[in-house]
Amino acid sequence: MLRRHDKAAHEALAWTLLSEAHAVHLCATLPDGQPLVRPLHAVIHDGAVYFHGAHHGEKNALVGRPAVVSTHKVYADIPSHWRHPERACPATTLYESAMVHGTVEDVTDDDEKAAMLARLMTRYQPEGGYAPIDTRNPLYTKAIREVRVLRVRGERVVAKRELFGGKTPGLRRKVAEALWRRGLPTDAEAAMAVLTAAPLDPWPERFQGPGVRFVPAPTAEQATAAAGLLRDAYWNQRTDESVLARAQRATPAWVVAIDADERVVATARALGDGHKFAHLADVMVAAEHRGSGLGTALIDFLLDHPAVRHCPRIDLLTRDAQGFYARMGFEAVGERTLMRHWRGSSHADRRAG
Repeated sequence: MLRRHDKAAHEALAWTLLSEAHAVHLCATLPDGQPLVRPLHAVIHDGAVYFHGAHHGEKNALVGRPAVVSTHKVYADIPSHWRHPERACPATTLYESAMVHGTVEDVTDDDEKAAMLARLMTRYQPEGGYAPIDTRNPLYTKAIREVRVLRVRGERVVAKRELFGGKTPGLRRKVAEALWRRGLPTDAEAAMAVLTAAPLDPWPERFQGPGVRFVPAPTAEQATAAAGLLRDAYWNQRTDESVLARAQRATPAWVVAIDADERVVATARALGDGHKFAHLADVMVAAEHRGSGLGTALIDFLLDHPAVRHCPRIDLLTRDAQGFYARMGFEAVGERTLMRHWRGSSHADRRAG
């Protein structure tokens, strides 16, 4: 049995996973005993999963019957040789999953139906372009009556996860470092999930800088904090802070440094194709951490990011930090604002670039 605070944490995780999933799966049995599994667009509200359908659709036969709504998120598969050099076993999967057990209920109140349909539209058509759904709008009066809205209340909510939180600190460090080295598209996020699944002190050396920890897959909250660091930079004077936050999260290689108080004190990102070239952008270190070597360590960590490390050509633009980047191997190209760094390339390659 889970302790009460553990149960609450697991339920919160389950609802978060369901809220973030683009689609969920409804699992139940029809009156004749045949199983039914359907992917659904759904919204979560007040401890229930809401979805819609036609009055003559097969989901209507489920009203009053027990059902499970589920989703899962896979981070990475862990090869067996990462844990034992010889003994083979099926690859371990790092994942989180959620299941809501309940009974399929018919929503009959028109206002509640309209509210849930509006939530569905907001989630799956956030750009708008339609009149708001309202029972008083004649455009929707008949449609609200004709569409069916169903819900499954969370009578039992279960979340499961395998992120190595219960494994030894040594194994967790080893797996996080191995994920970073392997460098598949989701491995940076998987490494971060392993590092944060449970308290870990110290972090692997590869993920440390002078007085900080490096975060290879920052959160939305850390994006907001990073935007705060960047908002006064000369190259961001015409960019809204909310746009800066979204830009960080949309970047294939973005890292931050956090101090002992979990504050974001440095940030850097890189855009590129992952194979030929990358462009460094939005590099910033908080004033109180400058001169500590953090900037150099941050760039070194970013250049080792799986989405950057195989790029032989690294570009950046700067009008006042040429000396800093020159010490890291960058060279001015043409005007002093453009600098370029080559890794593992021949002189002919450099001239061609």
